[in-house]
Amino acid sequence: MAFFETRSRAVRRELVTRAELSYVSGRDPRLWADDALYDDLVASVVDQLDLGPEQTLLEVGCAAGFLAQGLAPLVARYTGLDLSAHALAVARSLGMATASYVQADGTRLPFRDGVFGAVVSYDVFTNLPDRAVALEMIAEMSRVVRPGGRVLVGSLADEARRAEFTAVVERVGRELSERCGPLPEHAATRRRWTPWLRREPAPEPAISCYYYDREEVVTAGRRLGLEARVHEVHPRNPYLGYRFNVVYQKPAPVRP
Repeated sequence: MAFFETRSRAVRRELVTRAELSYVSGRDPRLWADDALYDDLVASVVDQLDLGPEQTLLEVGCAAGFLAQGLAPLVARYTGLDLSAHALAVARSLGMATASYVQADGTRLPFRDGVFGAVVSYDVFTNLPDRAVALEMIAEMSRVVRPGGRVLVGSLADEARRAEFTAVVERVGRELSERCGPLPEHAATRRRWTPWLRREPAPEPAISCYYYDREEVVTAGRRLGLEARVHEVHPRNPYLGYRFNVVYQKPAPVRP
């Protein structure tokens, strides 16, 4: 959490751009400046969750609102949940009428059973080093979704392609540098010296990437009584084939 907390502290809330939201979430702003790529991501989440304008949606691990900005206007009510108070403050500054935010732990969701039409957690599980925590989160998300509703866990790094994935990340970085120039430096990351102390700020916390086996995440859902299906990430994603989504569906009530 320290990574997102530190970065969200540095964002000016008067005018939050997608580049700022990318910075907070650890995404490359050169990549996400592409509206078509962002729209493709939002469309894939809408499709895989079967979202509609009447739905209530919970996002677990919403950070500063990178995905909320695209999803909240499409549903009746969007709720974003995160551990970072500073990230949530940035999300609230986006001023989306259908959105509200809650600071809480994804393993202990402060909601009643079955109150959301759908739940999403995107680019979050790759930061969880403990499989037990991942299972707790899946169980909690499935608890708060309505019977028949879907839970999307998105953008998991594929264990089977771990070695290739590192090379692909490096290649994408090189291509972005050739096309867009070097990664822009956020004001908060620039070296600053305190004149009277002559000391540098503490190093910024790093973000991690943990990998998942496709069959493992399907089996985890089935153990919870959920139908589980693996989907590819959105078509324009440069890591297509190296990251995947899994959609869990809660059983609908059996009619007599």
